[in-house]
Amino acid sequence: GSPVTDEFSHQFMACVTPAYPGYDAATAPRYEEYLRLAYAGADRLLGFLRGLFPPSASVLVSSDHGFGAAWRSINANLVLQRAGLLELDTDQRPSPESRAVAYWAGGTCNVYVNLAGREPGGVVPRAQFETVRERLAAAFTALNGERGEEHRTLEQLRARIHEPARVIERVYRFEETAAVPTSCGPASMRFAGRTGDVVVFAAPPYQFDAPEPDELVSDSPLLGQHGYLPDAVDERLNVNMRPPLVLAGPGVRRGALVHGARAIDLAPTLSRLLGIDPPAQADGHALL
Repeated sequence: GSPVTDEFSHQFMACVTPAYPGYDAATAPRYEEYLRLAYAGADRLLGFLRGLFPPSASVLVSSDHGFGAAWRSINANLVLQRAGLLELDTDQRPSPESRAVAYWAGGTCNVYVNLAGREPGGVVPRAQFETVRERLAAAFTALNGERGEEHRTLEQLRARIHEPARVIERVYRFEETAAVPTSCGPASMRFAGRTGDVVVFAAPPYQFDAPEPDELVSDSPLLGQHGYLPDAVDERLNVNMRPPLVLAGPGVRRGALVHGARAIDLAPTLSRLLGIDPPAQADGHALL
């Protein structure tokens, strides 16, 4: 694994994106060089690893996600508080009386109803489950109508022209997550007890990490992010969530372009190259 490409992208992606309000054409080449150095380092690591194996070894290179420029943070807890669904204690942690709680990473936020009979100490009766989910979905969707409400200075108002019309790209109920346009398929996307009762995807350049405690939407210290809808591609915002996949070695046809490759195909493909049976629960197939 080579984590520096991820770390540098989190720090510098917006700096090489002209749509970013803080973009500076004079300094952008320096940040682009940082990103190129990160990938050059990954190439060196790959070369070192290949040098440890015989020339006949097969090699598969991929990533667990793509990347996109980001520069705005959404405060999911404040969304729930304003909807009357979350109460925080003195340590700013969800109290047991909360009707819902949110957990997020990057562009994705999973929200769980504190359901009686399912959660320890749950407070939402099962008869109210759907009502609470409707309130959750409405609270996040309302951010699209409130976009930029917190902007006050002329400079901030001018910056709004660089941002998309939506803050939230999509809101799914748990049972709808199988419809997420992803290469991972229904069985790999849905985990009972892990996938939220409501799953919220931000629209780039918005994301959920590092929010300001008292602002619904604020400037983000992170300038690159992942966790958006897996097929999200927007050249203007420098967003491409589709990761690369490169194969080489015996059993791989030179110059072939593989169409429709999915993340769930990696384990069966590696198994075929190794000459072993694929994992018993693998949903994908060997790309070879």
